[in-house]
Amino acid sequence: MEIEQAFEEFWQVKPKRAGSNPREQARIKFMRAVASGVDPQKIVGAAREWARVEQENGKVGSEYVAMATTWLNQKRYEDHKPRSASDYTWHDNIAAKHGYVWNGEQYVKVA
Repeated sequence: MEIEQAFEEFWQVKPKRAGSNPREQARIKFMRAVASGVDPQKIVGAAREWARVEQENGKVGSEYVAMATTWLNQKRYEDHKPRSASDYTWHDNIAAKHGYVWNGEQYVKVA
């Protein structure tokens, strides 16, 4: 995958935040990380997981989501291990937070 295309994917999957989030500075930090040997897909995968965690915690769209430049500069992609395609346990955790359980066919509300 081309680096510019990987950055575009990163920019799309990272969690949205309220307030400033300079795209060009994030692009520069992304390119520097890749130039230093970090796999761009590792960054993109970690950003997907970062977004999932922020969504689960109710932070997406708030000022509590880190700026992309901060996240990249602090190498936070090392903190977020991308999930495998077969790992759906997080669905159960989110459902449970909202009072649902899997009955083998569908999620049902717990009384």
